[in-house]
Amino acid sequence: MPNEDSVSRKAVRYVKEYEERSGRHVIDTQGRGEFKGFDIISISSDKNDVRTIEVKGTTRKNGIPDCFETEFSRHKKLIATHMYVVNYSNPKQVSLYIIPASAFKPEHLRETVHYKISSGFKTRELPKYKVC
Repeated sequence: MPNEDSVSRKAVRYVKEYEERSGRHVIDTQGRGEFKGFDIISISSDKNDVRTIEVKGTTRKNGIPDCFETEFSRHKKLIATHMYVVNYSNPKQVSLYIIPASAFKPEHLRETVHYKISSGFKTRELPKYKVC
């Protein structure tokens, strides 16, 4: 099973390079608290087109990884202007899908609750339960 975190990071690098090759100025907003709901700001050379981009990377055919609560508004609108999905299901041919926010309708979304296990548990508690 591929490490989805590495797929995600690889996808962001792919999109940044794609946007730069297209002559756009790219700002990586990951980890910057003032930017919520997207990973990249991409600005056209004439500064007339500014995109906020949420990047999703996947190894599953026709897959889009689940979105976080911060990536959609309470009215089920994508925060970013675009979602770019980078698909690595065919190792010989990477596919890029550029989806405008307007393509997502409320009926396309299914709300779920996810719980993540803390790193504190994983590092302090998990070793106690190892059996082999």
